[in-house]
Amino acid sequence: MKRLGISHLGIAVLLSSLFSAVQACEVNSAIAPTSTPQPASPELAQAESAIDIRVDPMEVAVLEQINAHRQSIGLTPLEPNPVIIAQAREHSQRMASESDLNHDGFSDRVAAIASTLSYSSAGENVASNQGFSDPVAQAVEGWLNSTGHRDNIEGNFNTTGIGVAQAADGSYYFTQIFIQTR
Repeated sequence: MKRLGISHLGIAVLLSSLFSAVQACEVNSAIAPTSTPQPASPELAQAESAIDIRVDPMEVAVLEQINAHRQSIGLTPLEPNPVIIAQAREHSQRMASESDLNHDGFSDRVAAIASTLSYSSAGENVASNQGFSDPVAQAVEGWLNSTGHRDNIEGNFNTTGIGVAQAADGSYYFTQIFIQTR
């Protein structure tokens, strides 16, 4: 888990969990909220229209499971945002191409998002798994069983972006970015 606060934007703590089963492995890592506000851009509508907003069934499934959990405990569902989705997808694709689960560049992703969205806090969960019949359920379950990840899922956020990518070896890489807009 990585937290970036108003006065400590550079502080990061990485949590990872390793779950194994017969020929199956899952790793999770979370970045907790940052609360460094950034200015909004009036070009949000243009930025959103320029982003690949194709529907990915695995990304939709992650969102549905996360929102079902949030609603089960009385929280409002997170709204997907194309600007955030683009950043999450790019990070998942990078992790998959490098076969490396990480939060590298989180501050840059938040800065890119902040160029179009005014926000008050941000967080990130990442996961990787291989060999499961339902990789989405495995990733979400891993997040919910980890305090840092659960804190992000249950946090004071209202919008999100999810990216899922598959590596050449069949591993799936997941990124969920959480944003509280102003």
